[in-house]
Amino acid sequence: MPGLGLSRNIGLGSVLGAALVLALVVAPWAGCGGRAALFAGWGQGSAGGTSGVAGSGGSGATGAAGAGGSGAEAGAGGSGATGAAGAAGAGGSGAEAGAGGCVPVSELCNGLDEDCDGVPDNGNPGSGETCDTGMPGNCAAGLTECMAGGIECFPVGGVPELCNGLDEDCDGVPDNGNPGGGESCDTGMTGDCAVGESACVGGSIECQPALAVPEQCNDVDDDCNGVLDDPPVCTRRVFLTSELYTGDLGGLLGADLKCQALADAAGLGGTYKAWLSAPNMSAAERLTHIGKPYVLVDGTTVIADDWADLTDGGLDHGITLTQFGTPFPQGGEPSCSVQTYGITTWTATKKDGSFQENPWTPGQGACFGWTSAAPNAGSSAGCSGYLDSAWTFMSAPMCPSAHALYCFEQ
Repeated sequence: MPGLGLSRNIGLGSVLGAALVLALVVAPWAGCGGRAALFAGWGQGSAGGTSGVAGSGGSGATGAAGAGGSGAEAGAGGSGATGAAGAAGAGGSGAEAGAGGCVPVSELCNGLDEDCDGVPDNGNPGSGETCDTGMPGNCAAGLTECMAGGIECFPVGGVPELCNGLDEDCDGVPDNGNPGGGESCDTGMTGDCAVGESACVGGSIECQPALAVPEQCNDVDDDCNGVLDDPPVCTRRVFLTSELYTGDLGGLLGADLKCQALADAAGLGGTYKAWLSAPNMSAAERLTHIGKPYVLVDGTTVIADDWADLTDGGLDHGITLTQFGTPFPQGGEPSCSVQTYGITTWTATKKDGSFQENPWTPGQGACFGWTSAAPNAGSSAGCSGYLDSAWTFMSAPMCPSAHALYCFEQ
């Protein structure tokens, strides 16, 4: 049996020797990494037995993997498959680019990011080309610019604006910025209105009053428009009450309070009194006399040019509007005139503003001083539809009847 054992050892050595020779022949084509791994495998095989056979097989697989540039590392793992995967890893950078989904190309003006830098339309793509803005004159020539994902044409010929009705700075607005304005000048007017400042108006330079203020009723041309105390500032408003009252008005003061309450409710502002007289106090004595127009509450309809015109026996226009600026509702009271529609209105006042007693009930003092609605008491009244003196004295109604009032701003 010792002889048989020797034969097995010799046979196994012969086989391993042949494998080594074959490996040395192949090694030049396997590369340095392959040869290193080969000897490493041989060393393991030399350990004897089955391990040497497995090591030799591993060396060959590892040597083939070395052609990928990482064979030595793969050989250490004992797996040819791992070495192959390392070769594929060399193309990793290409695989990463593909995974991003963006292939860089030249940027366009469209709101997208063609060059893959994360910024749409950067670099103002498509700009700098000559174009026609469609504007007149020197503003027609333009250059393109990329704006909000689209190409626009902007003028390049803009110059500082002049006061001439043209658009020199190409912003679409002629004479903007008041070119040529802001200089001191003389308006040629009198008083404070002479001090002026130039302004660009309608394509030319004008000298405008610099000290003009809102008009006041003071016989001065405050707003420098050449008219003293022009309406509607320097006027007094007049209205016909929308309410009807008996002769018991609570006296003259009570009648004034009724006028004021209606004016306040209508938002007119100002102080109002009734065109009303009593034996001890006439309308001419109670009301303010002004040298300016009396107008209806529309602010434009003049009934008299001033106090003198109001009390000369005729009006320029009838007192036909209520505190709301509307006519008295037709049907609210029968008309007091066969010539024109009008409302009977308590007055006890002559055309000149003095007291007018009821000629049929003398001595009763206008419903006893406007404190009585007794059936046997009376007063005098006018008709709102008339322009002559009948507007203030036309009839003599009894005090229980209900009629309107005229209310004058003070």
